[in-house]
Amino acid sequence: STLFPYTTLFRSLIGNKSDLRNTTEGSIPYESGLDYAQSLSSWSTFEIPYIETSALSGDNVEDGFAVLLRNIENYLDSADKS
Repeated sequence: STLFPYTTLFRSLIGNKSDLRNTTEGSIPYESGLDYAQSLSSWSTFEIPYIETSALSGDNVEDGFAVLLRNIENYLDSADKS
């Protein structure tokens, strides 16, 4: 399509409520989320980053968007050069 010539889909795995990890039963460890993101990356064209956030405290919320946007910018820069 000429409207949007890029067909690449960018993904990030975001773990929310990291502030409740020690107080909530059933919370997954950081390493489990990271392992899952790595397993998703194995079938994807790009690495899928794992970021844990807390909406309550605001921890890493902006970082989650920044990582995704940085990956898109890098892709578009490399596509423009080829």
